[in-house]
Amino acid sequence: MYKIYTLFLSALLLPVSVQATTWTSSSSNCSGSGSSSSCTFDSSDASNNALATGYTSTKASTGSTVASDTTFGDFSRTKIQYYDGNGLSVGYSSSNSEHGLDNENNSVDAAIFSFGSQLVSLNEIAIDWYSGDTDMTVMAYDPNVGNTSKGDTSTVAGRSFTDLLDYGWKRIGEFSNVSSNAGDKTSFTTTVASSFWLVSAYVRTGTSTWTDTNDQFKILSLSGSVVAPPPTAPNNQVPTPSSIVLIVLGIIGWRLSNQSSIVKRSTFIA
Repeated sequence: MYKIYTLFLSALLLPVSVQATTWTSSSSNCSGSGSSSSCTFDSSDASNNALATGYTSTKASTGSTVASDTTFGDFSRTKIQYYDGNGLSVGYSSSNSEHGLDNENNSVDAAIFSFGSQLVSLNEIAIDWYSGDTDMTVMAYDPNVGNTSKGDTSTVAGRSFTDLLDYGWKRIGEFSNVSSNAGDKTSFTTTVASSFWLVSAYVRTGTSTWTDTNDQFKILSLSGSVVAPPPTAPNNQVPTPSSIVLIVLGIIGWRLSNQSSIVKRSTFIA
């Protein structure tokens, strides 16, 4: 019996489960026009889909470092579109020569991926079409470190790259030369799980000093893990995991105490 209780207790103490998932899209998954457009990335399992929206930010000069430079302008919504066989584009139009997420012409394009109520830990971003270089920057929102006095700190519109670091957005990393062939990907590891992720053409959020004016690419897909939070009991009708642990520990203690009493009593009778 003791072994059964121990196994049960061990199961309760297992870490939060994760589920590997890939998110893909198509042109038919996009709707709206101009700054009201968005694209849905479908998950490969039953987890939440991701909603992608496009943003662009101006920058006053090249070689600007996000953490210490205020030359980056505020983000504003812009057109986003998925091109079958090429990937996700931000800001492209017939009158605009840029054809993907880019950092040319004193601006930087970014895609924000919202996963709804799900916490997601991305670990791979695949791109397809590209031109020039393919350096990218990845950030994720952490509500626990944001300046909550500033309201909804997950909001991107009206805030600059520099603002985002103060509003709870974390630098995941800069990734150099993601693609030398269409369909290449960058893989990375992180302990961050978030409902909001930002992928942009390269900007200097860390110590890297690569050229920040010649990157242009389209996002093909995302991969990562959906983090499953511990279940909660509705209306306190079912004990929480911590309560169950205490109950199990109590039962184990009672069983051990009871067995000890039986042994003592048998010894006395003998």
